[in-house]
Amino acid sequence: TNAEQKTRLLAQVACGMEYIVLLQDRAKELGHGDGPVVHESRQSDLTTGNTVMAAMIFARASRLLKDSHPALAADFKAPVIRRLFLFCGAGS
Repeated sequence: TNAEQKTRLLAQVACGMEYIVLLQDRAKELGHGDGPVVHESRQSDLTTGNTVMAAMIFARASRLLKDSHPALAADFKAPVIRRLFLFCGAGS
């Protein structure tokens, strides 16, 4: 990939992450606390698989975006830690 393609791809990753943040915010609005994500923004369904995948996506995106979007990359690290505690029984 050339530099222009990489820039476009990283912008798409950042945009996708904003959607996952929206799903996380929706779960919190529904009273599910920090960490979980709803399956879709118009739904209230929570699944363990979606939350685990979101944790992996946040971790990977944070590494991918650390140079091009450092502020977003830093913001994406905290949800990973919350989700890991959630599944280890240490979260609320």
